[in-house]
Amino acid sequence: MAEKPNRGFSLIELIVVIAIMAVLVGILAPAYLRYVEKSRKSADLNAVDETMRAADAVATEEEYHVPMGAHFVITAAGGTLSLSIPEDVWNAAVSGSEDDDYRSIAENEWKSVAGKGGYACRSKEWRSVGGILTGEVDADGSLVWSHGTGDLFQKMGDFSPEFSQKIG
Repeated sequence: MAEKPNRGFSLIELIVVIAIMAVLVGILAPAYLRYVEKSRKSADLNAVDETMRAADAVATEEEYHVPMGAHFVITAAGGTLSLSIPEDVWNAAVSGSEDDDYRSIAENEWKSVAGKGGYACRSKEWRSVGGILTGEVDADGSLVWSHGTGDLFQKMGDFSPEFSQKIG
């Protein structure tokens, strides 16, 4: 019995495979894009949360002697989040501690968000967010956050209901 030489795939077989792949891409691409957008929103929310944590860490640390009434302001405008810190608090945070952990908070976490160009929002929805969150040091040395103008607070509350518990 003579063997047939292997001639590869026929044109019909290739067209069927391409059609199957096109259907799979058509089904999976929208789900993948939704997943990517959700992860971008999460990254934006985490940027604000980390900014609040960094400010809280300095405001509540006794060695920095943050005065009562000092304000930390998170601003969202033009797709950028930034943190305004009183100059004396900033100087204390960067150089006031011998402990490398606190210096790391000031230099690493704040560098990406505070005053150095800010954090660029990644999600389409958050690029249009604007607003202000203000943290004020109260009498017992803790930082109490309140929302001001704009929809920054609203977007954060919609995405994470637990966030509204942080706002006084």
